[in-house]
Amino acid sequence: MINSLLKISIIFLICSCHSLERFIPDTPSRDFKDTLMNANAEFRQGWKDGCEVGSASGANRFYKFFYRSNAVDGYKIVNSADYKVAWGDAYWYCYRDIYVKQKSSVWGAILSGYR
Repeated sequence: MINSLLKISIIFLICSCHSLERFIPDTPSRDFKDTLMNANAEFRQGWKDGCEVGSASGANRFYKFFYRSNAVDGYKIVNSADYKVAWGDAYWYCYRDIYVKQKSSVWGAILSGYR
């Protein structure tokens, strides 16, 4: 009994040493890395905030803990067209990306391949 408890404790200890970042899915911003590097600061911030909220909206309950659902700068969304356009586009792009990855059926992924 004590031996099995010790083994289980060691397994939990080893597993807890890893970072939680490995569980967080990649954000779709990596797809547009070059475009975002050449954009102005307000566009980049709008894309980052919109993707954060979109990912939180489309994610399952577990992944919602990793995303902020209120990442929006109210002043910039009213006064900056670049921020507003980037936020809206990123919201829908990231929402659909996360939704398709996490909420599609397992059989659909097996039969048709990963999208």
